[in-house]
Amino acid sequence: MTENKTNNITKPASTIDLKDYAKYLEGLTEQERAAAISILTEYSKNGYSTLMDDLKYADFEEIPVDIDTFLDSDDYLGQGL
Repeated sequence: MTENKTNNITKPASTIDLKDYAKYLEGLTEQERAAAISILTEYSKNGYSTLMDDLKYADFEEIPVDIDTFLDSDDYLGQGL
C-alpha cells in the first residue's frame, strides 16, 4: 500500500485529501489548479500520472535517453570515447 504522510499522519494514497494541498494550489491560475488536481488525483488512484508524464516531456521532440545509453551508444557519445 502506498502511503502519504501529511501532518505526521500516515494514510493510504487512495485517501489523500486534496485539502492537504490547498496552500500549494492558491497561487495557481484556474487552469493550472485544474491540471494539478487532475495529476494529484491520478497519482492517488494509480500511483502514476499520465498527465504529468505528458507535461514533463512536452518540450522534447524525443524523450532523452538514460545516461548509460548516452555514454555507451555509438549513436551518442560512445563513438567519441
